[in-house]
Amino acid sequence: VVGQVAVALVLLVGAGLFTKSFLALRAVDAGFTPEGVLTGKLVLPSARYPDAAHKVAFQRELLGRLQSLPGVEAVGVTNLLPLGGRSDSSFDIEGRPQAPDEVWPAVEFRAVSPGYLRTLRVTPRQGHLLEGDGTEGPDAPWQVVINKTFADLYWPQGDALGQRLKLHWDTAQWTTVVGIVDDVREWGLDTPARPAAYYPAAKVPTPFLALAVRAKSGGSPEALRTAIEAELRAVDGNLALYAVAPLTRLVDESISSRQVSALLMGLFAGTALLLAALGISGVIGYSVAQRTREMGIRMALGASRTRVLTLVLGQGLRLTALGVVLGLGLSLGLARLLDAMLYGVAAYDGWTFAGVALLLGTVAVLAAWLPARRATRVDPAIALRAE
Repeated sequence: VVGQVAVALVLLVGAGLFTKSFLALRAVDAGFTPEGVLTGKLVLPSARYPDAAHKVAFQRELLGRLQSLPGVEAVGVTNLLPLGGRSDSSFDIEGRPQAPDEVWPAVEFRAVSPGYLRTLRVTPRQGHLLEGDGTEGPDAPWQVVINKTFADLYWPQGDALGQRLKLHWDTAQWTTVVGIVDDVREWGLDTPARPAAYYPAAKVPTPFLALAVRAKSGGSPEALRTAIEAELRAVDGNLALYAVAPLTRLVDESISSRQVSALLMGLFAGTALLLAALGISGVIGYSVAQRTREMGIRMALGASRTRVLTLVLGQGLRLTALGVVLGLGLSLGLARLLDAMLYGVAAYDGWTFAGVALLLGTVAVLAAWLPARRATRVDPAIALRAE
């Protein structure tokens, strides 16, 4: 019984830590609003879209058709959706040469249409979002929007607007910073935001496009799928939209492994807790049956039912206390191993340890209660006559 209680406590501590970690991750501000957005991906074959002009013309026509659909609030394309992986590049800042031993972290590169950040409801902090469609002409200045982390890291004085930078991408061009937006968790909810730069997709067209369509308030994004696919076929009947899913599902999938870990640990902990409760109840019940004569003598000599109840419950609580002490020692070792797997919660979270110990104590009292009540109903005359 002591071993069962100890194992139950270890598993309950693990389940509690994983659950608190998962809930903390769910509460993270992703930097965008996924509700109401439908996403999908498509690839432009090089045979039909051999150069930038063809890719840009496709983007412009598709986005125009989708924006005019009833039920669509906003639409945009990007080379990579949030939480979808990395696409980074080294860069230069105009007028700020790097020292020989200086290393700047790579910046997350995103090619986006002007409506993309609006579709995700990314909040602008300074300046403005990308404007136009990026095809104003070959001499039009390049614009870029950066995130707050990028601005704070390289322009801590708050003078990022108007600065120029150049990414070492396919087309290295000096680009003017026209806006700063809130950080978007591009890599994952459990990964701190990194410096990010959002370039006009028409300036750096890519054959790999991810589509984001926001439904109007009260509308279902899944209901737009048929209309979106019809407009895509009208632009190019040979293209197919794949990996179609609400953006909320992509967010859930990005933390699904942590959710599964919490559920499995909770299942094992619940099973161990049940076994511990049955063990305590069984041992106390067996003890009461063996001590029937003792109980009869105690009550014949004047012991109250409350005294007998306390006596029997004390036996169960002593077993539980030994198991809790052993389990707490094992849990400290487990917490050290789990530290790297947790987010937003300390491995030695005192509230979790105290709550689990209290839960086990409560279960132990309930498990011992029934056999203890049976002990108080022993008839002294019958118990002694049986001897």
